[in-house]
Amino acid sequence: MGHQDQGRKNYRSTKTAKTETSDSQHDDFTAYPIIDDGTKTNSIYASVIDIPASTGQVYTDQTCRFPIQSSAGHNYVMVLYDYDSNAILAEPLRNRTAQELLRGYKQLHQELVSKGLRPKLQRLDNEASKILKQFLYDEQVSFQLVPPHVHQRNAAERAIRTFKNHFIAGLCSTDKNFPLYLWDKLLPQATITLNLLRTLRIKHRLSAWSQLNGNFDFNRTPMAPPGTKIISHSKPANRTSWAPHGVPGWYIAPALEHYRCYTVYITKTNATRISDTVEFFPTNTMLPSLTSADAAQHAARDLIQALLHPHPGAPFLPFGDDKIKALKQLATIFHTAPPRVDPAVPRVTPSPADQREAPTPAAPQHKATSPAVPKETPSPPPQAPLRANKLSRAPAQKTPDMPLATLFDKPNHLTMNPFANAVIDPITGTSMEYRALITNAATKADWLHSAANEFGRCAQGVGTRIKGTNTINFIPKSEVPSDRKVTYARFVCTLRPQKTEVQRTRLTVGGNLIDYPGDTSAPTADITTAKCLINSVLSTPGAKMACGDIKNFYLNTPMERPEYMRIPLNLIPPEIVTEYKLDAMQHNNYVYIRINKGMYGLPQAGKLANDLLETRLSKHGWYQCRHTPGLWRHATKPIKFALVVDDLAIHYTHIEHINELIHTLRQSYEGVSVDWKAELYCGITLKWDYILRTCECSMPGYIPATLHKFGH
Repeated sequence: MGHQDQGRKNYRSTKTAKTETSDSQHDDFTAYPIIDDGTKTNSIYASVIDIPASTGQVYTDQTCRFPIQSSAGHNYVMVLYDYDSNAILAEPLRNRTAQELLRGYKQLHQELVSKGLRPKLQRLDNEASKILKQFLYDEQVSFQLVPPHVHQRNAAERAIRTFKNHFIAGLCSTDKNFPLYLWDKLLPQATITLNLLRTLRIKHRLSAWSQLNGNFDFNRTPMAPPGTKIISHSKPANRTSWAPHGVPGWYIAPALEHYRCYTVYITKTNATRISDTVEFFPTNTMLPSLTSADAAQHAARDLIQALLHPHPGAPFLPFGDDKIKALKQLATIFHTAPPRVDPAVPRVTPSPADQREAPTPAAPQHKATSPAVPKETPSPPPQAPLRANKLSRAPAQKTPDMPLATLFDKPNHLTMNPFANAVIDPITGTSMEYRALITNAATKADWLHSAANEFGRCAQGVGTRIKGTNTINFIPKSEVPSDRKVTYARFVCTLRPQKTEVQRTRLTVGGNLIDYPGDTSAPTADITTAKCLINSVLSTPGAKMACGDIKNFYLNTPMERPEYMRIPLNLIPPEIVTEYKLDAMQHNNYVYIRINKGMYGLPQAGKLANDLLETRLSKHGWYQCRHTPGLWRHATKPIKFALVVDDLAIHYTHIEHINELIHTLRQSYEGVSVDWKAELYCGITLKWDYILRTCECSMPGYIPATLHKFGH
């Protein structure tokens, strides 16, 4: 996937190639007649090659912003190309400030110097900071700036393309649940494998890695596919007597300074460690295994060994002459059988269970079917198109299949509602999607009414019961600009017992087709932050917690440019079709919509809503914590809250402080509700005892509902 580029095929030059017969075109080792006088035991060959003088030329440049910020705060990659060794090195960067660029360059410069390749001439972009130029002066490195707007003069531009292709291919091989915020930890192995594939400039039989670090010994330093799920062994000194002997994590890179060890990331500790005992659980790259024919041949060899070397003293019952004769005849057949010829079909293939059906605008929901194995049919059934994985990047959330398609989507934790219950069929126990709910006679009326409320809430209202937010407008297809992509819509139906509207339908946008050019990352609290906040309430004398909800939090955020989507006409409630006269607007049974404000599913919705909230609250002394995403504090008052999507968990000690916060929010947002008992947050039921300073956390009904869903 990472190396697929546009190119012409079936094109061949008609120019006659020149053939040279000089000695320079021969192999490096020229064979001479061997003199065999019976005294020597081996032949020695030698050749003389011209090694070009070292130029010391290096090129550097930075990639564009990576779609997801890493857990270490990295957003960019500085790529260095060394001309003499033909090597490409990479260093992650937090930002593109002058100090950070200098830090990254010093790291790469020191790596080259330690390998004996001291740079002499540095070529870099026209935009170079003064402190970087001063560092080059101090290191006695001459530098040249490329002409303005002529980036192709910098060889690092082509090196960046090569590196990105290689790195994207590695990301596509990661596990489907691998957290993408660990992308910077995959850079060391990506650099190793890339330079192992690149040839050395002065000796094409060697790799660029060998010039920098010598021969790479795979036996001493084994490697595995990046992002593979693993179980790392915990030593007895680091675990209790009855604790599990291993902890789950992810394979990151080889441990170059250790013998046959791996660098792994442990999800429990959120840190890396060196481990010598690792169990791999690959999904995209299957482990080699014996075929049935190979297993039979191994059994036959064991049988031959047992018959040729009997052990008379072994406590086995005698077989008898007839059985021994039959076994020897069977062993002879296996021993003299011709070698098996492997079929042309590869023996190890990816499991078809990992393939998913790609969503289309006309059918946003799908039913997974197990592919049948053809036995006697002449041709297999057509396979469903493959779709790249959606990249989710919150640690405890379920992610779709392969991670790369969402490199350009927003993270799922910005749109996922973690405390909503799926609609389950009471008879079959299966999850029911919007299309099934509006066609089922028992649920049709309720969910069409819920969907009409959602359309009215997003548009200009419905009847007199719902007031609109002007988030969307129904438009004819002719009003869609020709240079803009039109995405699809998806309906998310959930049961919300804690809400006023129990049957909730959410109209979301297919964010994977939105080509938003700006930043889309927004901080949000995770379950760890919520637990720490609960413990903070219990450990603070007189502190309490309340939960708040901001209604239509994403729907009230203005956008600089509109987005566009279309919905099949048969999925829109008849009440909305009649009130907005959509029959006259439809085009090929699709209704086109202009999105004016933030909506769930838009890549930029979370960022825009969070920035707007920060602008409004900063006037009243509120600020976001720098190192804890989603945690907000007041500059002068002992009050703080954690924000997950549009829900707040508020830690307070004085009632006037929380009343002031609620009043501030209600001035800017419509429908801010407060649960003073704080009985539910992030899908967890909370039972507080402020006298004993305890809090019981539970999820009642979760296990029975899950068992019913999966038919157990």
